[in-house]
Amino acid sequence: MTTGPEKDTLDGLESRISYQFTDRELLAEAVTHPSRAGETNASSNQRLEFLGDAVLDLMLAQELLLQHPSWDEGRLSRSRASLVSGRALASLAAELSLGDWVRLGRGESTADGSIAPSILANAYEALMGAVFLDGGYDAARQVVAAHFAGRLDEVISSDRDSKTALQELTQKNYAELPTYETIKVSGPDHARVYEVEVFVQARSMANGSGRSRRAAEQEAAENALERLSRES
Repeated sequence: MTTGPEKDTLDGLESRISYQFTDRELLAEAVTHPSRAGETNASSNQRLEFLGDAVLDLMLAQELLLQHPSWDEGRLSRSRASLVSGRALASLAAELSLGDWVRLGRGESTADGSIAPSILANAYEALMGAVFLDGGYDAARQVVAAHFAGRLDEVISSDRDSKTALQELTQKNYAELPTYETIKVSGPDHARVYEVEVFVQARSMANGSGRSRRAAEQEAAENALERLSRES
């Protein structure tokens, strides 16, 4: 982590991510937080972060599609959402020791010298955007596949519920959580049927029904995930 004088070298980072840059200015930009850019008039990693977000979505969608030909659209969407969540990317960045090279401005590190998970996640996205610009599609796909190999295996056995997947997706794309509203309860006391509507950004996304509110919410979330996947 750089908060004082600028590092003269990024040696070591390339070996950590298993990629050698041709244009090392891209590498430097990818690890420059906006707070640092503001102090030094350097380019921040925000534009590369924007690109890297799209790169990860595409590369992981392709990997999931190829590795799991029997999975339906809903399961593919949920799995990708879990792989690119902020928490997952921050964890991956920590494993790569990316924080050792992130260039921060004064006051951005915590009292114990650690870096906020959101900064690590953003820096990782920026790094993947830089790899894509430097080496092209095939290089980026190779790097992403190597970094996510274990996580792609884990997602097979991860029984993530639809509500969790929808929450992660809406947090990532809209910076807010979905909301649920029970719109109808029918049937006798011993056989109630609940109908629930789920909203994203105050927009009705889908309905679901079940013998409990939780079951109805799960179905509504599943239907919302499928709709969001189609729209994207």
